[in-house]
Amino acid sequence: MHGYWEPGLPITQQRETVLAGTMGCEKHLRENYDRPWYELYDSDKPIIVGHHDYLRNRQPFVYRDRVFGIDTSCCHGGALTGILLPDSRFVSVPSRSDYWREMRNAFRPIRQEREPIVWDEEDDQVLALIRDSIMYEHERILGQLRQTSAWDEMSAHDQGKVYAQHVGARAAPQAFLLHLARRGELTTEKMRRVLQTPDRARKIAINWRLMSDDDAEDGLGE
Repeated sequence: MHGYWEPGLPITQQRETVLAGTMGCEKHLRENYDRPWYELYDSDKPIIVGHHDYLRNRQPFVYRDRVFGIDTSCCHGGALTGILLPDSRFVSVPSRSDYWREMRNAFRPIRQEREPIVWDEEDDQVLALIRDSIMYEHERILGQLRQTSAWDEMSAHDQGKVYAQHVGARAAPQAFLLHLARRGELTTEKMRRVLQTPDRARKIAINWRLMSDDDAEDGLGE
């Protein structure tokens, strides 16, 4: 067989997926039997299988002189193994290469280098609008928390938890920017990382009604 053998069944009732050794059959065998299939193999006839390097050391696998596994990781640079019958003598020839690695590298998708993201002065003006909006909302939240809790007496950890509860389910990136403001880390550089691109920053500014579509198209400096 190439793959496995389901215990207790004649060959006419064996599943093709089990004989072939598909991933689905491995799940089937795990869910229905408490031991590996070869430990439950109950025929007097010897069986020879490939598909899996059972010992993981590139050596043939023999179980009770009835199950013979001759997959010795040839495709991974191990050896190509055969068995001579009826003597059950193994013959192995070293593999010439790690063919699996070679093919994987040959067909690995080529990563295209991304163009560097450039933020100009107008983009920084958009960031300034967003920063002012976030700081205004942050100060409003702080005012409410100071009125409804012992905010100034709390530890930084507890302040973070209470602040997060108050911010609630606000959509990103607003919630993330608010937490940066709480920690005093709302810098231009970190805002660029959060907002990712100038186009996204402009869309957010428009959605938050900090600027109009015309402002976005004409430029803030005009």
